[in-house]
Amino acid sequence: SKYRVQTSSQHIVTDGHTLWIYNRGEKQVIINDFVEDESSFSLTSLLRQIGSDYTASELGQKSNNGVDHVQLELIPKDESVQFKRVQIDARSSDLVVTRVEVLDYNDVRMVFDLGDIAINPVVSNESFSFVTPAGVEVIDLRN
Repeated sequence: SKYRVQTSSQHIVTDGHTLWIYNRGEKQVIINDFVEDESSFSLTSLLRQIGSDYTASELGQKSNNGVDHVQLELIPKDESVQFKRVQIDARSSDLVVTRVEVLDYNDVRMVFDLGDIAINPVVSNESFSFVTPAGVEVIDLRN
């Protein structure tokens, strides 16, 4: 339940107790209690549940930036899962996932390109906390 997601415009960080959502453009951070929400999207949860919730078929081989990949399509075993289609690219050499594309039942498509992947890195607990920059509005919604 600890994670840190950083994009060019937003940081989403949780230590499993507190959730920080920092929007750089709005100069605003929302702080809230972390609650595991089964209805919200979690890339980690999706990857953990692939074997039990989806049937995989190989679409073929492709090259991403000169690296051989295998493409898999995942079809849900039933309609209780969040996505009606999932496509995964994994490096052929070690099967590390480098790209995930999902399509939900409202036809909303999300694509996650994963780069600079490190296997079992040493990560400090400080990575899962957020220090609010100076001049940023804080909206604290914690109980």
